[in-house]
Amino acid sequence: MTVTCSAAGGTGTKKYGVWYKKSTASEWTKAQDYSTNAKVTVKPNFSGEYTISVKVKDAAGKVSRKTFTVKVTAPTLTNTSTVSAVNITKGQSVTVTCSATGGTGTRTYGVWYKKSTASSWTKAQDYSTNASVVVTPKYSGEYTISVRVKDGSGKTVRKEFTVNVTVLQTLKNKSSLSAGTIQYGESVTVQGAAEGGAGNLQYAIYAKQEGQNSWTLLRDYSSIPSFVFKPENTGNYTVRIKIRDDEGAVVRKDLLLTVTGEKLVNTSSLAAASIIYGETATINCASSGGYGTRWYTISYRLSADTEWTMLRESTTISAHNFKPSQAGTYQIRVEVKDSNQTTAARTLTLQVTETPLVNQSSLSASSIALGESVRINCMSNGGYGTKWYSISYRLSTAAEWTKLKDSTTLASHSFQPNQAGTYQIRVEVKDSNQTKAMTTLTLRVG
Repeated sequence: MTVTCSAAGGTGTKKYGVWYKKSTASEWTKAQDYSTNAKVTVKPNFSGEYTISVKVKDAAGKVSRKTFTVKVTAPTLTNTSTVSAVNITKGQSVTVTCSATGGTGTRTYGVWYKKSTASSWTKAQDYSTNASVVVTPKYSGEYTISVRVKDGSGKTVRKEFTVNVTVLQTLKNKSSLSAGTIQYGESVTVQGAAEGGAGNLQYAIYAKQEGQNSWTLLRDYSSIPSFVFKPENTGNYTVRIKIRDDEGAVVRKDLLLTVTGEKLVNTSSLAAASIIYGETATINCASSGGYGTRWYTISYRLSADTEWTMLRESTTISAHNFKPSQAGTYQIRVEVKDSNQTTAARTLTLQVTETPLVNQSSLSASSIALGESVRINCMSNGGYGTKWYSISYRLSTAAEWTKLKDSTTLASHSFQPNQAGTYQIRVEVKDSNQTKAMTTLTLRVG
């Protein structure tokens, strides 16, 4: 409403202030503080009886007040909500657009729905200022959607819609393969597709090679319709696609896939399955079938170990040498990969035996006269590679050893004691693998 302010008499310029309140309230709401503006709009928020107070003040500060009583009636609250469709197929949704006219204050909207034959309602939205609500019926049949609008005074008005939900046409499996024939090592895309059905669809993929009795599950039911399948062998495959809708209906389709070419076979071998510690084993990398270039990766471990050690990685060279660092049983794993990224692994067993290093050194005599010499014959058996000999001696009553020869490959050495007594002569042999063997010889000098 518009309050037109005016006054007669007084002195100088006049200013107008306007306040209002519900007649039952104690506090006033200011519509305009003192101003020369003479037209003031008052917009009550609620219906009821209001008191409007207009105060005029002249230049001398004299104030005169006039009050009015105004009865505010609210326009009728009308629910004008709509739905996007009244006939849908199962799985589709209905958008409820909430709207209203009249009433007082802020309007909020609540949406509920149920099958027409049901007694309880499902809440799609509690009272909210949100005016767009999506309803997705779970089953086929007739549904009632109830839209309720509530204004600022708490008054509610309801409007109901009837929506028919029908089942889509019979579920049909329209799945396909990206190719009916592929080269071994290649992949094929299984593309699930369907017509009809109810609600969301799920796809399961199976495969069976010709001659097999049982199916292999490639992927269980999923909402993802496509799947990439890489056969492990050549030959004919049957690929089965099962499609299931929300009503539990299942349809399947079998597709034929032919895989040509030869399967990648790892034929790698060892030149010898057993070697003596210190020797070198030759690993011959070989394969048949597959496609394009072959790369070989070689790793090894002692049978008692859990970790593999890399020997060669992604090489096209076919022969590799391996010199074990200790005796034992080794597993050598050779993996071949072709140009289609197909892999085939083979594990070979290598036995590494050790011939013990035995010190067979001797003296030319066990007893000599003082002033004579004895010959120390350095000899050994087993071990690996070059042998080095170290010789030391002492009187049996002495604690310290005296070095006679250190790390020599010579096999014969002369020793002339400088006093009588019983001597201990120690000969130590060491091979190329740093293995050591020691013997102590006794010489009597009289």
